[in-house]
Amino acid sequence: MKKLAYVGGMAVVSLLATSAVSFAKDEKAAAAPAAEKKAAAATPAAAQPAPAAKPEAAKPAAGAPAPKMEPAKPADAAAKPAAPPAGEAPKMEAPKPAPEIDAFYKSMQGTWKCSGTASMGGAAAPMDSTMSFKQDLDKFWIVGTFASKKSKTSPIVYKFTSYTTYDPATKKWQRLMVDNMGGWEQGSSAGLTNGQILWEGKGTGMGMSFTTKHTEQVVSPKEVKLSGQMSMDGKSWMPMYESTCKK
Repeated sequence: MKKLAYVGGMAVVSLLATSAVSFAKDEKAAAAPAAEKKAAAATPAAAQPAPAAKPEAAKPAAGAPAPKMEPAKPADAAAKPAAPPAGEAPKMEAPKPAPEIDAFYKSMQGTWKCSGTASMGGAAAPMDSTMSFKQDLDKFWIVGTFASKKSKTSPIVYKFTSYTTYDPATKKWQRLMVDNMGGWEQGSSAGLTNGQILWEGKGTGMGMSFTTKHTEQVVSPKEVKLSGQMSMDGKSWMPMYESTCKK
């Protein structure tokens, strides 16, 4: 009986212990969710990023005038010329001679017969000659030719060719002369003044350099008196020729 009672007591103790353990497990399992809920409630929620603030237009200071808004200006099409089509070169226009050249040529064109005297480094001797004028090089130049007549008093034939043009930049006439003795001369003139034209320049000839003055006095549309002087020092002047030309 004692053995049974012991066994029975052990069984009761074992049963009580088992029940206590089982109850403890159940109580702990039931308490876990509650603890988790409590912990979750105690833990703050993760902070959500605040929405970005919208930028505001800059506001003028108090009392300052509001900025003036102007409409956009259209591009100036005339500021930049249109480029020529590909493969097409820009057109080039030839320069035109000054109108003074044509007017001067009309007053001297044709052939003139001259009679007078000339000095070839010595005493003056009678000399007859012929001059003629034409336009050349696209009418930019008036080309004059001169030739003396051979005679007993003037056995040497003297020839020269002159090129005359007008320079609009300086408003002066320019003349170049070359002769059949290796000489040359360059002169300029302001044009017709008080019925005559004065040419002033410099030249070389027969191994000498000198300055010159030529005067063309207009008597009538068909008569002109010519005279020339030269100077070796620019102070003392010697006569070169005097002639009357008619056409």
